Amino acid sequence: MATSTLSEAQHPNLVGLGRTALAAELAAFGAEPFRARQLWHWIYHRGATDFATMTSLSKAFREELAAHYALCRPAVSRALTSVDGTRKWLLRFADGQEVETVHIPEEERGTLCVSSQVGCTLSCTFCHTGTQRLVRNLTAAEIVAQIMIARDTLGEWPSPKSDRQVTNIVLMGMGEPLFNYDNIAEALKIVMDPEGLAISRRKITLSTAGVVPAIRRCGAEIGVNLAVSLHAVRDDIRDRLVPLNRKYPIAELLDACRSYPGASNARRITFEYVMLKGVNDSAAEARELVRLLAGIPAKVNPRVLPLLGFAVVAYAALVGGLYLFQRQLLYFPDRARPELFGLEQLGVREATLMTEDGLSLLSWYLPARPGRAVIAYFHGNGGHIGYRAERLLRFAREGYGVLMAEYRGYGSNPGTPSEAGFYADGRAALAFLDREGVAPSRVVLYGESLGSGVAVALAVQHEIGALILDAPPTSVAEVAQCHFPYVPASRMVTDRFDSLSRIGNVRAPILVLHGEHDRVVPVRYGRALFEAAPEPKEGWFAPEAGHEDLARYGSLDVVVAFIERRLGG
Repeated sequence: MATSTLSEAQHPNLVGLGRTALAAELAAFGAEPFRARQLWHWIYHRGATDFATMTSLSKAFREELAAHYALCRPAVSRALTSVDGTRKWLLRFADGQEVETVHIPEEERGTLCVSSQVGCTLSCTFCHTGTQRLVRNLTAAEIVAQIMIARDTLGEWPSPKSDRQVTNIVLMGMGEPLFNYDNIAEALKIVMDPEGLAISRRKITLSTAGVVPAIRRCGAEIGVNLAVSLHAVRDDIRDRLVPLNRKYPIAELLDACRSYPGASNARRITFEYVMLKGVNDSAAEARELVRLLAGIPAKVNPRVLPLLGFAVVAYAALVGGLYLFQRQLLYFPDRARPELFGLEQLGVREATLMTEDGLSLLSWYLPARPGRAVIAYFHGNGGHIGYRAERLLRFAREGYGVLMAEYRGYGSNPGTPSEAGFYADGRAALAFLDREGVAPSRVVLYGESLGSGVAVALAVQHEIGALILDAPPTSVAEVAQCHFPYVPASRMVTDRFDSLSRIGNVRAPILVLHGEHDRVVPVRYGRALFEAAPEPKEGWFAPEAGHEDLARYGSLDVVVAFIERRLGG
């Protein structure tokens, strides 16, 4: 049966209602509470456009629904397909207003660009939508409907778990999303619902010109990825290019980015920068951009409008900036003191690691139950040990001892992060365990991401019981080259953490854990380490996992089983 459009609807439309609103609507209709769950499944998981297809509902109830409600989509005024497979839909709503939605297929993903407003208020000088007046905000239903139209066309019902053509959502279409925050938030709750459209928040990016108060709210309430239309490094220029800068200047905008919840090396904030010849494209501005973004987990997406003379100068400035500020791009410490928040009731206590160069590093230590191993945990390059409390709790339930070793410059610790410094901190951790009377054969080194480089280096130099590597790079140099393919990144890196050249000298059982969908440290690096590692070794590669969510897919259960097999507890 043909899909009805909003302009044809004579009854209230159920498409676009969130869980609470749908339940309230059906309750007012006199339906039992479980009917809302059934309707939710059919509307958002199966994409139903006709009540008659809802075969898990009685025929009488389906007829009642059809007599009082509609399941509508916007009308497609025009649909275009490019030679590269890009699709564009011009959608018309019930009041005749239109917006565009675009699907961009790539080898490993399919990105859907969604609009949030009809028109825009920002008047950015280089943006076509900015030349149009704002007509109105889109409703949550109209935002969700754009995704459903794409799925209709691409045949993606029911919501697939894998092999999707729509893998990512970017709110980069018409309008400023944060000026329509309430409707955006309501729509994204439907999109992110695992029983609905089921697109993870990690696959959704919201782009803003810099509505600072709403940035903080967005991070706290919906936690999607953030993109910022920056386009200038000086307020006087950005005032002209992005007039919103007069209300929220660059310094205030970047402060909001630094505190954006969830931003990390795995979830970098994207900064859009349109280079305009003679306006914002000097070498000095390229260097200033690197300086401004230091300390923010960031990636820059430059868009070049006609300019050739700038290319060589900008490239040189970019290379120089990356070299000078590489440690700010590698280490992302949270410098606040990590709080135990009740962990002391489990026996966790603060411990001090004394380094050979005279630093006192605050860490956490939980002694093992008799006969159990002790895990020395070296975390990745972001946050501090408090971010890993859930892992400590999991190991504590098994009776393992845990030393959450903290680095210099992280938490409230003194010092500056560096490769040599991290190795010294690792040696201080093993010296602490030795003083605690823990036998080397009962020590399990656990390296998470960058921390795997510390763990491998220690495993080569010291007797240990086992080595566990969680999302490990072969070396920082190789991963840097992957992320910065157009510069000689691998030759510029000074803190290399080269595990590949060392791992063959490890004389303890090794477990390598990695997510197949890891885009920070691609899985090929974990596989390369596994292949180079000597026996005995085990590998666990999770098909659906990314960089930071291995535990969600059962990695800690794998770790526990490995320790039991190799150390007998």
